[in-house]
Amino acid sequence: PVIPLNLPRESSVSHFLPLAFALASLFNVPLFLLPAALQLEVYFTGAVDVWKINAMRAILICGCAVISLIGKDSIDAFIALIGSFCCVPLAFIFPVLCHFKLCQPEGKKVLQNVAV
Repeated sequence: PVIPLNLPRESSVSHFLPLAFALASLFNVPLFLLPAALQLEVYFTGAVDVWKINAMRAILICGCAVISLIGKDSIDAFIALIGSFCCVPLAFIFPVLCHFKLCQPEGKKVLQNVAV
């Protein structure tokens, strides 16, 4: 929304850019929902019933749409909340787990790594 403000109003790019952003967002929905849908399919459907899988995916998309409509006025707080839950493990916990998995320290090395 901010980028087109710097472009001339009569430019065709300033009219096309919001449309391109909306289309890119629309086409990205299946990409970011696929990992969650695959995990939920295992727990809720359990079978290979295509209609149950499609219904579960439709409910997931509608649920995301409802959450976005409810939280549209406080999107900054919502992004901060999601960022606090997702970025803290990404920054502090996952690198340590990867280090322990790759190096597999033993004995005093574990204490040295924890101290660092």
